[in-house]
Amino acid sequence: SRAHPSPLGPSALRRLYRTRDGWVFLDAGAEASWAGLGRALLGEAAQDPRFVSVADRERHDAELTALLENAVAWLSSAECLGLLEREGVPCGQVNYLKNLPAHSQVRHQRLLVRQRSGDLGWVNQVGLTVKFSRTPGRLGGGAPRLGQHTSQVLRELGYTAGEIALLREKRVVA
Repeated sequence: SRAHPSPLGPSALRRLYRTRDGWVFLDAGAEASWAGLGRALLGEAAQDPRFVSVADRERHDAELTALLENAVAWLSSAECLGLLEREGVPCGQVNYLKNLPAHSQVRHQRLLVRQRSGDLGWVNQVGLTVKFSRTPGRLGGGAPRLGQHTSQVLRELGYTAGEIALLREKRVVA
């Protein structure tokens, strides 16, 4: 077993793996998932005596991690996920922020919308994440400019106009 778990996951059977074109996460900690993982990626190596029981797999976690890293390294993420999903192994693709606007669910749910924002012009911003059929929400406008609401917020907190001016003069607030 490892003295320090990997930042990629707590064990070989619950972690991120690098594929040929990205990353996937798999969770094969359950015994049924282990059998599927063996069929999908490990072949005969799944019958290795080092991996027979849960305790054995924990004891030989580093070796199992290396086997799985090698097994997925030459696969694309889609190929890897296809093999795992066919065997019922819980898994998922790691998505990248740069690909977010084109993601089918982001587009379908209108989670990013173009909005006019002051001096910036048209920008993408997060849309409404919760949608109600009877009381639909709406976006109020673009993001505020730096300091746009400072005076209003400070007045609501009880500051006087003179105190606000002094804070601005001393560059404590924008």
